[in-house]
Amino acid sequence: MGLKSVSVFRIFSGDKLVRNSLLNHLGVQPFRMLLARVIYKIIPFRKGKYIKEVDFIRENGMYQIQNFLPQEQFNALKEEVTNLWKRKDVKINIRDQGGCIMNVIDVKTLPQEELPQLIKYSKNDFLFSVISGVEKRKISFKNSAILLEKLVQGPQHLHDIEADMHSDIFFNTHKAWLYLNDVELKHGPLQYVPKSTVVNFNRLLREYKFSLDKTAKGSRRVSDDELSSRKLHPETLTCKANTLVFGNVNGYHRRIRGLEGNERYAVCVSVRFNPFIY
Repeated sequence: MGLKSVSVFRIFSGDKLVRNSLLNHLGVQPFRMLLARVIYKIIPFRKGKYIKEVDFIRENGMYQIQNFLPQEQFNALKEEVTNLWKRKDVKINIRDQGGCIMNVIDVKTLPQEELPQLIKYSKNDFLFSVISGVEKRKISFKNSAILLEKLVQGPQHLHDIEADMHSDIFFNTHKAWLYLNDVELKHGPLQYVPKSTVVNFNRLLREYKFSLDKTAKGSRRVSDDELSSRKLHPETLTCKANTLVFGNVNGYHRRIRGLEGNERYAVCVSVRFNPFIY
């Protein structure tokens, strides 16, 4: 495939890979990663009121806060979400991920007047100030995805694709999960690798090799050898209900395989923009 068949806009896009053998052999993927990171670093943006939290996420890639909402507000939010999962008229996107089933409700497809607690949460000052600080963009309800997630653990013998360590994308992009139930090992908690967002030669080389794999699709998988060579160590984020977790999904992460039939519930705020346009 020649250069003429690839639009320059695909190179400077948020696509996970550029599907062009020549460009990939020339190193377009590590170039995109480096350029996106340089742009991110030089873009000026006020950290806002929550400088400590923003700096921690920028350095480590993740941050968690227990007892995030006042208990009364959390109870009302959980009740509202629980009732939504019971409704027959709500569209549920069911994603079969191998060993687990991820059920997702897009909050923005529902009548807002029926969701007072979710709308209140979706305007939380701390939540969106921190996401804005780490994204270096003004983030609000309007330009983010607000999703309800119900993860159901499946049979152990089936391969759960999200249980493989991986990086979602080549640039900084963030999610925040508010967990509505206690998350123990049996529920399949998030496992995150702090400082794995650091761009160095080791990571650039592996991004380059990934781009050359003609069978590559989806997110880049990360081996134990890569973690060892970078001296990185995963942390498993078991937590109590009402814990808020921020994660830069450019970093390495996965979910632990839980026990069949167990469920975990979360409200997820997710954003993803073109890293070359601010």
